[in-house]
Amino acid sequence: MSSNDGDGFTLVTSKSKRRLKNQKPPPTTVGDLQGFYRVTKQQHMSKPAATLIDQTLSSISSKRYTLATSGYLELLTTHIALLNKLQPTEIVCYGMGSPTGSQTSQWQVSLVLEMRDALAPIRVFAFDPVATDTDCKVLDSLGISTISENEQARRMAHEGTVFYMPHCEQFLYENLVAANWTRERLERVVVVGNRFARYREAQGEEEFAKRSPFLDRMLRGGIEAVELPSEKHLRLKHPPYAFTDTCIQYFGCDKLDMIDFSQ
Repeated sequence: MSSNDGDGFTLVTSKSKRRLKNQKPPPTTVGDLQGFYRVTKQQHMSKPAATLIDQTLSSISSKRYTLATSGYLELLTTHIALLNKLQPTEIVCYGMGSPTGSQTSQWQVSLVLEMRDALAPIRVFAFDPVATDTDCKVLDSLGISTISENEQARRMAHEGTVFYMPHCEQFLYENLVAANWTRERLERVVVVGNRFARYREAQGEEEFAKRSPFLDRMLRGGIEAVELPSEKHLRLKHPPYAFTDTCIQYFGCDKLDMIDFSQ
């Protein structure tokens, strides 16, 4: 008898029963799920480095294509023009994560590459403590130089610098502003990252001032913030949450004139 007689059903033979019996059931309990994901992660980590690099580069290329064809890049035109006013010579990236292990990281790398191309010629540097040697090879192949040590975001801006810091911890933004606490240096700084004012709203003015005195003084003096376009413009079924609450923040000359840097 045929295993499929045209009525949409498949006859289960003794042979197929044996095959089904030998199949592992899908994970159902919490323990099963933990084991399943542990094996999945091990499989990912055991991939040859060259294969992982190729797959990551392909995924980043696909995301850049989405940024371009969805119209998202077109919405960034005014943001790029704003960055161009600074005439930056470099982009310094902190906190992008692991491109070989994170889709969110790949989106953030993709946006950095689009910014680099729009602002060219410009150098790009990156550091994240979770980045692996394979991640560094991915970045290197994309023309992004890896910073060799953890600067804790205490890098001085000797030239116009875009600090790309998506979803970084509050103390890293504080370190960055503290390291550049002169009028001349802050004029050269643009931060693409979390909106500073959101921290103050969440913590209250007094607590925020204790945790981040330099950020507090910047906010009191006034800081310009322009939010990136909503991820809905990527036209994806599920947003990547890579650019949520991300904005361009810069320190205008008129605002800097209101700050006493001697304190």
